[in-house]
Amino acid sequence: AFVEIEANADECRDVAEFLAIPGVVALTARFEITLLNRGRFNVTGWVSARIVQTCVVTLEDFEAEVREPVEAIFAEPQEVETVKIKGREVAILSIDSPDEPPEPVVDGGFDLGALATEFLALGLDPWPRKPEAAFSSDAIGEAPPEKTSAFAALAQLRKDRDGGTR
Repeated sequence: AFVEIEANADECRDVAEFLAIPGVVALTARFEITLLNRGRFNVTGWVSARIVQTCVVTLEDFEAEVREPVEAIFAEPQEVETVKIKGREVAILSIDSPDEPPEPVVDGGFDLGALATEFLALGLDPWPRKPEAAFSSDAIGEAPPEKTSAFAALAQLRKDRDGGTR
């Protein structure tokens, strides 16, 4: 079965807040859900979003596109092997799922919105850079590096020490 979801304005605002980014302009996802064996479901597809991030160079907000492939397996709770770590149940890998443990089916279903948000988070650039933004020492009020090199500073110290005779 194919399922397509699109976040409304309130959901976009909530996702932006959850991801700690300035904004989510649009968020859509398309999933194909396939029943596997023993109550397991394979979910594949993609998440696409237009987001607002803050440039790490200029500190200006800018819009960016994110498109992330999705692949996840969900299973009935009795099929998900868990262990307790510090009082919290955590899914573990099993021989049947060598890559990732399956996500549990909760109350007979699974939250595709949460899945879309999770994969959107994976697709975010951790160091977002506005197109054509370049780091420049002039941008922070420093002199160009060639004027403040270690060798130039040593030469000036020598000149000052010798009274300018060298």
